[in-house]
Amino acid sequence: MKGLSCKCGFKTISTCNICPRCGATMSPQEFQDSGRVLSHVKLGISPEKRSEPMDLVMVEILDGPKIVCWTNREISKDQVVRVRREGGLFVCEPY
Repeated sequence: MKGLSCKCGFKTISTCNICPRCGATMSPQEFQDSGRVLSHVKLGISPEKRSEPMDLVMVEILDGPKIVCWTNREISKDQVVRVRREGGLFVCEPY
């Protein structure tokens, strides 16, 4: 997963290369595609361009930032999941 990191420790998957924390220019970094579930909420709604209902999950990438992704799988707190980008959305699923 492509992202950016700053010398101050801030990490993001955003494309803006200016750090919101310290104002420095950030460097490209490749992050792992797995993370730990911090929280999740059952929404049962379909995100744009998807037909099946999905739920929201907050994931802390193992070596990177926290991101919000979608899933249609059963997820629990602290579970390790794989994250991938799918048509502009981040989707996660259990290993």
